[in-house]
Amino acid sequence: MTNKTSKEYAVAAFSLAKDRGSEKSISDSLLRVSKELRENPEYVDLLSSPGIPVEERLACLDKAFSGIIDDDCLSLLKILCENGKMRYFDEIAKEYSALYQIYTKTAFATVISARGLTADEKERLKAALCCRMKKEVEIEYRVDKDLIGGIMVIVDGCVIDGTVKTKLTRIKEVIDK
Repeated sequence: MTNKTSKEYAVAAFSLAKDRGSEKSISDSLLRVSKELRENPEYVDLLSSPGIPVEERLACLDKAFSGIIDDDCLSLLKILCENGKMRYFDEIAKEYSALYQIYTKTAFATVISARGLTADEKERLKAALCCRMKKEVEIEYRVDKDLIGGIMVIVDGCVIDGTVKTKLTRIKEVIDK
């Protein structure tokens, strides 16, 4: 699938969402599905397998996501599954997210930390990011124990890396010179 096709799917999904007033619900659903597919890449293989009848693959989607995500998002997943385009879901979700971000004047950030953040830490971090970006920021939190400590923030293509792992790597590079 070309980038153009991903955009067409995303634009169609966003247009439907705008018509129904469900832009946020679909955005949240797409983020949830993206996370699940990232954590379970074999699921994409199953949903893309031509050796498994389409009806069974659609039933898998229903079992995994029905009642958990927006119905229109589930319909999009089924269309992608039926058309053999599941492998491109992530690209479509990113295109939708970009449209949603422009529409709502919102920035999306990913915060990766060595441990889960407390509610107070999340609140203070969100306030700081909103102030820095001068707009509302929606945050996806991830934990990566390999970071040792600190956090990494990725927002609007900008990486703010305050992890202990990166600091140790930089120190090592200076010592090795």
